[in-house]
Amino acid sequence: MESSVQRVSKPKRAGRVWKIFGAIVLGLLLLLYVLFPVCMGSIASVRKPQAAELPPDGYEAVAITAQDGTPLAGWYAAGENGACILLIHGSNENLASITDHVTFLRSAGYGVFALTLRGHGGSGGRGNALGWDCGQDVSSAVSYLRDKGVSRIGALGLSLGGEVLLASAANEPELRAIVSDGATYHSLADYLELPDNRSLWRSWTIRVMYASTALFTGQRPPERSILESVEKAADTKFLLIAAGNVLSESAYGALYETAANGRAELWTVPNAGHTQGLFVSPEEYRSRVLAFFQETLAEVG
Repeated sequence: MESSVQRVSKPKRAGRVWKIFGAIVLGLLLLLYVLFPVCMGSIASVRKPQAAELPPDGYEAVAITAQDGTPLAGWYAAGENGACILLIHGSNENLASITDHVTFLRSAGYGVFALTLRGHGGSGGRGNALGWDCGQDVSSAVSYLRDKGVSRIGALGLSLGGEVLLASAANEPELRAIVSDGATYHSLADYLELPDNRSLWRSWTIRVMYASTALFTGQRPPERSILESVEKAADTKFLLIAAGNVLSESAYGALYETAANGRAELWTVPNAGHTQGLFVSPEEYRSRVLAFFQETLAEVG
């Protein structure tokens, strides 16, 4: 009788173990493929509290308004050579993060309009760390410079700033020279441009994250992908800067270089982290960027 009880209890214990194991695996899958990307979408949707930055000496604080009424803040200083560079920071950052870029551009004689994207710093608007509505911000900045009488306009964007500029290129033909440092993708369409990313297994997390961001913010990605925008910006030239330590930057940079059809140059900075090219190779970084603007903007006007 005792041996019969033991034979019955062992399968029951084994069944409970398998149920617990299955519950753990299911929980991990839900955490990894649902809760984690939803949390990332939530984080991308929340405005980060940042104070407006005081402009450096020689700059004036600028307040402009986007087409949808969003107030935007920035710094502006006219240049000595008649050209101006629109400078845009990265995601969840502000103008304080681009002061080194401001300095070397101004030292070379360029005017600089350092723009704070919506949802960042002293600008208003709903937060979206993916920059989906920021094309309006670029348009407003270009209009501001045009009203100032600036006819030779270039742009330099870091990370998200670079992605926003590339995505705006087709709509803003007056931006004839764009330097994009650290850009990869900022929409699902951009992400899927790389063949390795197209499987559902590889893209699931990004799909859920972006769907969550759209749900939380009520915003949608731009109609054109970055690649399509670069391709259609027939009169714009590009300098694409990628970090040597971030393989995806070179991969996307190569895609955008090909889409530009001879109007782009890709420079991968050896041993550099994300947007750290200016600090890893300062002399070459400044030299390449300034030579690009000098050559390209000299042809305009």
